[in-house]
Amino acid sequence: MDRLFGELAAADLPVPSSARVIARGRQRRRRTRTRAVLAVAAATALVVAGASQLAGARTRKPVPAGHVRAPHAVCSAAPDPALTAQLARRLPLRGQVVALAPDGTLAYALVSEPGFRGIAAEKVATGAVVRHIERLSSVFDSAAGTLTRTGDLLWISRYSTAIGANSGSSPVRMWSPRTGVVTMLEPPGQSGAALSAPVLYQGGGIAAWLQGDGQQREIVAANLDTGNVHVIATGYLGPPVFVGDALVWSAASTVRGYPAHLVATDATPFPSRQRIAVPAPLRSARGGVLMGSMPEGTWTTPIGLIASAGGAAAYFSASLTELFYSPAATQPARLVLRLKGGAYFAPGSLAMGDGYLAWSTASAASYVASASSLAVATITNGNTQYGSLAGFAGYVLATRTASPKHGVAPVYLLRGSTIDGLSCERR
Repeated sequence: MDRLFGELAAADLPVPSSARVIARGRQRRRRTRTRAVLAVAAATALVVAGASQLAGARTRKPVPAGHVRAPHAVCSAAPDPALTAQLARRLPLRGQVVALAPDGTLAYALVSEPGFRGIAAEKVATGAVVRHIERLSSVFDSAAGTLTRTGDLLWISRYSTAIGANSGSSPVRMWSPRTGVVTMLEPPGQSGAALSAPVLYQGGGIAAWLQGDGQQREIVAANLDTGNVHVIATGYLGPPVFVGDALVWSAASTVRGYPAHLVATDATPFPSRQRIAVPAPLRSARGGVLMGSMPEGTWTTPIGLIASAGGAAAYFSASLTELFYSPAATQPARLVLRLKGGAYFAPGSLAMGDGYLAWSTASAASYVASASSLAVATITNGNTQYGSLAGFAGYVLATRTASPKHGVAPVYLLRGSTIDGLSCERR
C-alpha cells in the first residue's frame, strides 16, 4: 500500500479544467433529476411513453389550414369549474392503463388480482375487471399501447431491473374483441422486442413502432387489416410518429450519437418506403429524440421528444428547455414556451390528443394546455404535489400525490374537450 501510494503521489496526473468539472456536475445532476422523474412515473403506474399517438380511436374533424392560427405563446389558464370538478373525482382504477375506450368508460390495463395477472379490461367508474385478455409473466412490470378505431388493442409489455430504467420488452401484440384472439406482430423470420409503443396512422389500418436489431434499430410497419408486417428502415433510429400522411423518425450516425436529421416516408401505400419531405411542423426540429449517452442522461432505449395528433405536432428541443407547437400539418411549428432557471422538460412526457397538449417537467410538475388557446392549467406544481400525465385520444389520465416515493398515486380522468375550452387569464 505504501509503495502504491508513493507511486501515485509522484505521478504527474492531469487535472481537468474547472469548466469541465462544472459541466460534468451539471450533467450528473440532470441525470439524477430525470431518473427521479421516471421513478415517479413508474410508481404512479401510468405509462406515458408512446401515449401521445393514441388518437386513432377518435380524430378531430380537420380544420382548413388557412383557418388555423396557433397562439404565439402559452398563457396561464383562467379557473375552469369543469376541470376543477374532474380533478376532484378520483378513479378506482387498479391497473396500469394501456389504452382507453373512445367513450372513456372502459380502460385496458395491466392488472393483478387473485388468480390472474396480465392485460384486462376494467370499468373506469368502478374498477371492476370485466374481461381477461392475456396472462403475463410476473417479470413484466409495465405496458404501453393503443386502441384502433375498430376496437383492436395493440400493446407491448416491459420489464426493468431498476426503477425507471426499461431493460427489455415484448414484441407487439394485437387483440381483437370480436374474436378474442391475441396475435403477435413481427416481421417474417424475426423474433425481436419492440422499443417503442405502436403508433397509429390517422387514416386507419396501419401501425408503426421501433424495434431492436442488435446494436441497430428498425422502423417496423404493420397492416392491421391483413396482418402483414415489414421492416421499412434500419439504422440508429428513434421512435416513429405519424404527422398527417407522413411517418417520421429520427436518425443518427452512431449508436450513441446525437440524431443528425429526421426522415419521412409516405404513410401509404403499404409498406411505407417512399421518402418524402419532412412535414412542415417538424422541419425546424433538430433530432427529436434522446439517444444513447448524452448530457440529458443515459437511456437503454431511445426516448422520443415528438408528439402528434393527426396533422398537429409538438416537440421539445434537444436541450429540453423549449416547446414548439404546430396546429396543422401545413404550418411550421413555432416556439410557444421556454423554461428558465435550470428547469427542463421530462423526456417522454409530451402528449397530444383531442384538443390538448400535456407535459411534465423534471421536478414532477405536470401541465395541460388547450390546443386552441394554449391556455395552461397546472395539475401538479412539483413542490408540494407530484404527478404524471398520459394522453389517450380524447382524454388525459393524471396522477397527483403529495409523496412521490410511496404508494400508488390517485388517478383522475380529464376530458380533452374540457382542456381545449380553457381560456387565457394572463400571458
